[in-house]
Amino acid sequence: VDTSCSGHGVYQHNTCSCKCDSGWKGPDCSISTCPDNCNDNGYCLDRQCVCHTGYTGHDCGLPTCPDDCNDKGHCVDGKCVCFEGFSGDTCGIQKCLSDCKENGRCIDGQCLCDEGFSGNDCST
Repeated sequence: VDTSCSGHGVYQHNTCSCKCDSGWKGPDCSISTCPDNCNDNGYCLDRQCVCHTGYTGHDCGLPTCPDDCNDKGHCVDGKCVCFEGFSGDTCGIQKCLSDCKENGRCIDGQCLCDEGFSGNDCST
């Protein structure tokens, strides 16, 4: 039995075992631990979580969003909440004014008006 407890605990003579310091575990306190065991979304390396793809945070407890919402929205619980004027799973679709008044199609943020309609929002 390692009575030095790997330098990360105190040897308890009455139980012949180590009482590990915070952040360490194992019979000889040689295994480092991480916050919340990285929530099973990563692995522990030198007492820090290394998150698997799709997770972030000091404990890998936060899901990431696809394409970081293209910098056009906020990531909330792994889903993009898009800023005004943008939509889609990754906030990569630019919306059109008033949805082209249902008189055209929105392509890359611009209204392509149906025949007989014109204007920025196909209202004329």
